[in-house]
Amino acid sequence: MPNPVNTKRQEVPVEIPSEQSCQKSRRTTRIIRMTASAMLIRNLCVHNLQGIDLDLPLRQLIVVTGVSGSGKTSLAFDTLFVEGQRRYLETFSLATRQQLEKFERPAVDRLENIPPAIALRQLAQTGHLSSQASANSSDFGSLTGIGDHLKLLYLWHGQLVCPNCGQFVEAMSPGRLATKLAQLPSGTRFLVTFPVTSHASQTQSDSDAESCSPRRTVKAAAKKATTKAKPPSQGSERKRQLALWDEYRRAGFRRAIVRSTTDMAAFRTVELGGDFPEKEDLVDVVIDRLTSGSHTIERLMESCETALRAGRGRTNIWSQSITGDEDFEHHQLDGKAWVLHRYATSLRCQTCHIDFPQPQLSLLDEASSSEFIGESDFSSSADLLQRALQLQDVCWRDLSQKTPLQLVPWLNEVIDSTNGQDAQQRDRHMWEAALDRVDWAVRLGLGEIPIARRTKDLSGTELRRSRLVPLLAAGLVQTLYVFDEPLAGLDEENATKVLEAITTLKQGGNSLLLVEHHPLARSKADYLVELGPGAGSAGGQVVFAGPIETTSSFSKDALQTPSHQASCVTRLRAPREPTGWIEREPITLRHLSRFSIRLPLGMLCVVNGPPGAGKSTVVIDSLRTENMSGDFPRLVGQPLLAVDSSPLAGSRSQMVIAMLGLFGEVRSLFAQTPEAKTRQINARFFSLHVAGSGRCAPCKGTGRLATDLTYFEEAEIPCPNCLGRRYRHDALEIRFRGLNMAEVLDLTIADALGHFKGHGKLLQALTMLSRTGLAYLRLGQSLGTLSGGERQRVKLSIALGKPSEKSIFVCDEPSLGLHPQDVTRLIDCFQQLVDVGHTVWIADSHPQFVEAADWLITLQKSPQPLDTRITFEGRPDMIK
Repeated sequence: MPNPVNTKRQEVPVEIPSEQSCQKSRRTTRIIRMTASAMLIRNLCVHNLQGIDLDLPLRQLIVVTGVSGSGKTSLAFDTLFVEGQRRYLETFSLATRQQLEKFERPAVDRLENIPPAIALRQLAQTGHLSSQASANSSDFGSLTGIGDHLKLLYLWHGQLVCPNCGQFVEAMSPGRLATKLAQLPSGTRFLVTFPVTSHASQTQSDSDAESCSPRRTVKAAAKKATTKAKPPSQGSERKRQLALWDEYRRAGFRRAIVRSTTDMAAFRTVELGGDFPEKEDLVDVVIDRLTSGSHTIERLMESCETALRAGRGRTNIWSQSITGDEDFEHHQLDGKAWVLHRYATSLRCQTCHIDFPQPQLSLLDEASSSEFIGESDFSSSADLLQRALQLQDVCWRDLSQKTPLQLVPWLNEVIDSTNGQDAQQRDRHMWEAALDRVDWAVRLGLGEIPIARRTKDLSGTELRRSRLVPLLAAGLVQTLYVFDEPLAGLDEENATKVLEAITTLKQGGNSLLLVEHHPLARSKADYLVELGPGAGSAGGQVVFAGPIETTSSFSKDALQTPSHQASCVTRLRAPREPTGWIEREPITLRHLSRFSIRLPLGMLCVVNGPPGAGKSTVVIDSLRTENMSGDFPRLVGQPLLAVDSSPLAGSRSQMVIAMLGLFGEVRSLFAQTPEAKTRQINARFFSLHVAGSGRCAPCKGTGRLATDLTYFEEAEIPCPNCLGRRYRHDALEIRFRGLNMAEVLDLTIADALGHFKGHGKLLQALTMLSRTGLAYLRLGQSLGTLSGGERQRVKLSIALGKPSEKSIFVCDEPSLGLHPQDVTRLIDCFQQLVDVGHTVWIADSHPQFVEAADWLITLQKSPQPLDTRITFEGRPDMIK
C-alpha cells in the first residue's frame, strides 16, 4: 500500500479563495499552523462548510467538535474519510477504478497528505441494524471477533467427548489406526476384527452413518437408539447365527470370536470351517492375527481397511496391551486377559449409541439449549456438538458463557501448552490473536460480558465499545482512523478507558480523528477543531483550530468557546411535586432479576447510572408489550410515547418533509402557481412515487443510483441524468416564490420558515423542528442519513406539535451525539412538555440532564450477576 504521508513538509501559508469559488466567511478565525507534516485542506466547501482552511497534523489525536449541523460530519466523513478511501481504492484494478470515476470528489481546491482511511460510525447512521449485520453479529463474541477466533480453534484442535459417558469420540481412518497399532510395544499380539451384525442391523448402521449430517435431529436419533427392541425368539436367533456363519465362511474368512451364552465374559476363537458351536454367539470375525514389530505398515493398513470395509465402518482390536488413551474393555479370550478397543469411521459413541454431527462452524453459531434435556437426549445437533466439543477440558457451550476476564487465564494456559507441539504451534498466532481481542475488550471495560450474550441484549454504550474491538486489534499502520463519538454516553471512568485504548493506535503511526463532544476528549486532544458558531448556513466556519496547549485565552476548562459558555446556562425553575406514582412490577429482563422501581408522574424523571446498569431496560425495554411489536401499553390511563433512536416510520430513502406529512402541502402550492395551471399540471405531477410524473426516470426520483463495486459494499452515486435533483427538466421549470422543487427540497428548516411564510400548517411543523435544534436539516434529506439523536428530536418535535391528552414520554439517551448547547435546547423542550401536564422519563447520565431533573434515580451494577441496585432516589439537590 503506498504511503501518501510526507515525513517532511514545510509550513504552508493560508490561501484565501476567490469570491467566485466560494462565499467564504469574513469572520476572523484563529488557526495555529503546524510545522509538522499535516493533512492540508484549502477552500473546503462540502455541504455547509464555507471555504475553510485547515492543517490537521498527522499521527496525532484530532478532536472535531461543534453544535449539531455545524459541519463536523462534512469534514470528518464526507471529506477526509471519503477521500482517503477513494485514494486507497485507486490502487485496485482497472474495473474498480472505472467505477470510482463516478464518485464525486469533495468540493475543495487542495486536499493533500490524506492517508488510507477507515471509519467507525454510529449504528444509528444506517437507520437500523440491517439483517445482514444482525446475522453476522448475533452475539458479543461475533461482534468483537473473539468468538470467531475461538470457534476456528475449537474446530481445528477440539476433541469430541460424549457428554453422557465421558468417552472420546473420534472418526478412525485406516491410516490412523495402522499408525496407532504400529506404536504398540514390540512383541504385542493383537487381532484385527470386525463386529458381527445381521443384514437388518447393517442397514440400520448405514442409516446411522448417514445420520451424522448436522441436519438430522439428534434428539430423535438418541431416542431411537435407546428404545428397547422386542427380543427375538431363541429359534430365530439361532437361525440368524447359522446364516451368518455360512456367509462369512463362503466369503473366505477363516476365524471368528464367539461368546458363551451362559458366561457373557467368556470369549474364545474358533475356526469358521467347522460346525457352528452350541450355546455360543458369534460376535467378531477375525481379519488378521498380528504381532507388533513383525509386520510392515502396509500390512497393518491393509488389514485395517479390510476390517472397516467388512464391518461397515466399524472395527474391533483385541490386544494384549492398551493401544492408547482411548476407552477399552477387559475380557477373557481363550482363558487369557485381553483388551478390546472399538473404533469406527463415523462419529459414534459405541457405549451410548449416539451419532455426533461433523464439527462445523454453522453448528457452533447456533444458539444452544440452556437445559440438559435427558441423560442421552439433546435438543438439536448444535446442542449436542456444543456440549461434546472440548478443548483443554472445557466444552464450547461452557466456554461461550465465559467473560473476557475469565478467558484471559484460560487462553494464557492454552498458549503455554502449545510450546513444543508442532500441530498447535503452527496456529499459535491464532491463539495470540484471540487473546489480543480479549485483552482489548477488557481494556475497554467489557471484561464482564459473556461472549454468548446476544447483541440485542447489550446496552448502547456496550454495543458501541464492542464495535471498537476489531478496529483496535486490526494492527493497521499509517492509517487515518475516523471515529464518530466513541465516548458518547460513557461516564468518566469508562470514557478514560476508551480514550486510552484509542490513543494507543498512534504508536503505529496512525492519525486519529474523533467527532466528539465529551469534555475528556477535548482536554486530551493533541489538536482541536471547533466548527460553528451555529448550525446549517450559520455554521460551517472554523471557530478554533490548534493544539490544546495553545488555548490560554480560549480556556481549557470545557474549552471555553463562546458556544460552550452559552450552553451551560440552565433556567431556574420552581420545584415540582409529583401528581402520582407508578409502582412497577418486578422486572426480570436481560441482566435485571426481579428489579422493583417507583416512577413519578407529572415530573421530569432521569434514571442515570454507569454503562450497563440497566437504565434503558428499566425506562424503555421493560415497558414494551410482550409480543415485541414495539408498541407500548397505557399506564394509569395515560398513553406511553417513546422518544428514542429507533427508525422513524417510513423507508430510509424517504425525505424528512414527506415523513412529516408536509410534502403534499408543498406539491399543492406548486400546482397552484400560474405556470402549473397553464400547463394543466396538478400536485400528482410532483410526486416522487408515481410513474409518469415529473420525477427523473433513471433514478425514480431518488436522485441517486446504486453502483456495484463487486468485492466492496454497494455504493451510491448522484444520478447523472438529473444530477441528484430528483426531477426532470420540465418539472424544474415550475417555480414557487422563485425556487423550483429541487431548490425547495434543498432548503434548510430555518430557510424554509421564511420561504413558506403565511402557510400555517407548514410553519407549525417546521417551527417545532427548529425549537428542537434541527433548523439545519434540509427538507429533502433522507431519513437514513439522520443520526440517533436527530431521530429522537424529530419524534419529540412531532409530539410537541400534536395537542393530545396527558401522556408519558420515555426517552433513551437523548443527549447522545449532542453538543452541550443542543442539550440545553433539548432540555427546554422536555420542560415545556412537563409544564403542560405531561410526564417525561429519561434514561441518561449526561450532567445537564441530571441537573435539570425534578426526580433522580441512580442505578448501580453489583459485582454479582443479575444484581442492580438503586443507590439514590430523590431530588438532585439532595445529593450530598
